[in-house]
Amino acid sequence: MKKIMIIIGIAIALPVLSGCNTLQKQTLVDKNWGRSYETARFSQIINPEAGDAVIEDQDMDGVAVKDNYDKYQKGFKKDTPVQVFNVNVGGN
Repeated sequence: MKKIMIIIGIAIALPVLSGCNTLQKQTLVDKNWGRSYETARFSQIINPEAGDAVIEDQDMDGVAVKDNYDKYQKGFKKDTPVQVFNVNVGGN
């Protein structure tokens, strides 16, 4: 009975411990793990050095800035409704 328990214990331990085997070859999937994600992410970036560029101030005088600001603010105001008069000529 003791021999059977040892054999069953070994039969259970071998598959469990084989998962910890470090002698397995590295497969192609393991070598390229995450490469697809990195490629897709990199291909969506147009200019990777965009944050490094120094942008100089564009000179605008105060009159032009105020004019643009006023146009922007005017865009939010509601226009007054236009009154429409209907004139029926020769109708019942």
